[in-house]
Amino acid sequence: MLPAARGIVEAAGLADEVAARALSDEPCLGVPLSWTMAQLASLIAGGRRDGFSLTTKQSLPIDRESAVEAGSLSGALIPAPVADAKWTVELGVGCRTSAPHQSRAFYLEQLRPSRGATTSRRTVWIDPEDQTTQVRDDLEQLRDAVGLHHDQVRVASSITDALVAAVNDADLLICSSVEALAWGLHWNPLGEMPLVRGYELIADSITHHHSFEQAIDGITGPSSSALPLQRA
Repeated sequence: MLPAARGIVEAAGLADEVAARALSDEPCLGVPLSWTMAQLASLIAGGRRDGFSLTTKQSLPIDRESAVEAGSLSGALIPAPVADAKWTVELGVGCRTSAPHQSRAFYLEQLRPSRGATTSRRTVWIDPEDQTTQVRDDLEQLRDAVGLHHDQVRVASSITDALVAAVNDADLLICSSVEALAWGLHWNPLGEMPLVRGYELIADSITHHHSFEQAIDGITGPSSSALPLQRA
């Protein structure tokens, strides 16, 4: 599709979303693509118990933020620096095999190619959700510090592509322990440094902001249906 035509289609789709929201009484919250159906259901059910009916829409961070600005979402969780974040998520590496027995942590320097190696280099994939200064830049600096090749830390085009690489090619995926469990991967924290995903909440009104925040805080915790967030 030509760029101009694609722009017209996207604009028409956004106009439809705004119109649909205007006809709906339930405010819609934009959330990450990795959240499971059980987590989404718990969020909606928790809101209803508190007398607040809401719906959710999963999309990439940049789409969530622009949708609130355009009026097609009532609120959204968007990435934030850890110092400014309202909620945080501990990140590590997910892979199909566990880390060496002598250490629970996984060190990126273990991926440094040895001289004369004939096997392909393993890649660390960054979820598009984490294409942020806080996560991506820290990993790229660590990559350079431990002597990895430039292409051994890359942002995936989609989480599906990253999962395929982790399963088929023994690559690694930056993710939370909750995400790794849902995707059938072993998970280990990063050994060289702590890695944290931060979130803040934006909304189209103070009332919606308060209600969304209350709903999110109501179901954070360790259970499989809880949201994978820690209050900062």
